[in-house]
Amino acid sequence: MPRLLFLALTLMGLSASGATASISFSCTILRSCDNAGICIDSARTVQFNFEPVDVKAGGEGVYRLRIGGVDTEAYFVSEFGPVVWSRGASDVQTLIFTGRQSMVWTNSEFDNPARSQTRFLKCEDQ
Repeated sequence: MPRLLFLALTLMGLSASGATASISFSCTILRSCDNAGICIDSARTVQFNFEPVDVKAGGEGVYRLRIGGVDTEAYFVSEFGPVVWSRGASDVQTLIFTGRQSMVWTNSEFDNPARSQTRFLKCEDQ
């Protein structure tokens, strides 16, 4: 089974054991773009850890998301994603699965659009 498909199925609560499980994956940020479309290459890494909190049978629901040592609540919108969370009143972040080992991570800063970013990631589950 492709690794990202396994990740998505696990987040949806469709793991081989049939139980919703915690999962971690490590990503490399390949490219980061600002809201003006100016992009830079990157090799920075980021770790995502999801732990189910209030998850429905289809996998959608609330997860505790830990990024860089910071916990926040994240919502898996449907069985196919995306994952959405916020770290402040004017911040919305989204993680979209785009391929077997690729994702797009957006950060929209509504009070300060110049800080908004779109990041292209290459990921592996841990």
